Amino acid sequence: MIDFLHEAQLTRLAYKGYDPRKKETNKQKLEKRVLDYTKRGTVAIVELNGLLCYILKCADKDYIVFRGTNSLQNWIENNFNLSKIEVTEGKVQQGMYNGAVTLTDQLVKYIDGSKPLVLAGHSLGADMALISAKLLCNAGLDIEHVTAFEPANFANKKYIKNTNDLFKKYIFKNNIDLVTTSMMQLIKFYQYQETILYFNRANELLLNPTKLEVGIDKTMTYINPKNLIGLVEDHSMTYMLNRIIDNEKYIAEFQKKGLI
Repeated sequence: MIDFLHEAQLTRLAYKGYDPRKKETNKQKLEKRVLDYTKRGTVAIVELNGLLCYILKCADKDYIVFRGTNSLQNWIENNFNLSKIEVTEGKVQQGMYNGAVTLTDQLVKYIDGSKPLVLAGHSLGADMALISAKLLCNAGLDIEHVTAFEPANFANKKYIKNTNDLFKKYIFKNNIDLVTTSMMQLIKFYQYQETILYFNRANELLLNPTKLEVGIDKTMTYINPKNLIGLVEDHSMTYMLNRIIDNEKYIAEFQKKGLI
């Protein structure tokens, strides 16, 4: 069974070690934090143009973990660049796609293809994980699954349809988060709808809720002014990690029933 809590912990760690003054990551500090947590494996870190991922090489599989935005400049460049790039499968948000290509071109140097790959990421990192998985599949590598925490809508319907069956994916969404949806929905970007794990306003985990269920839940969330105060904090990976910890029993029940 998939250890989503483990993957959430790995994803939160991707934010560690960043020095906002130098605008770069202390790679030794990040590597130490990851290995202090996992107690196994080796770590390789790729950081380019304010984007970062790390590869945790273990005996049975390799994890590729993508960091989300970690500065206002980085967030504006990647989330307010609303232009689309045309690729074979369809149209994709240009900033996210270019970032994923840049990191993937480098991270493949640390992968020998002998083990399955698990990709994970948060926010911008979640979208780059989903795009990178497609690129790695096209290169003939084995993707076990992708776990995307709060990904934004990032591609047109054609791209989603043409890449949906390439790899297994799990999408974690938070009811109170507007950061990853509002802007992208206006210009008709979409997201994968396979295996959605949605935290509602009662902090309960729902599996593949309908659009109506989500719509009602979000409406009831935002009519409470208190919920509008901490939008950035509520989008954080730490907030998502805490919701996963609170709902481990639901995840275990879904797994026991073979639903995820």
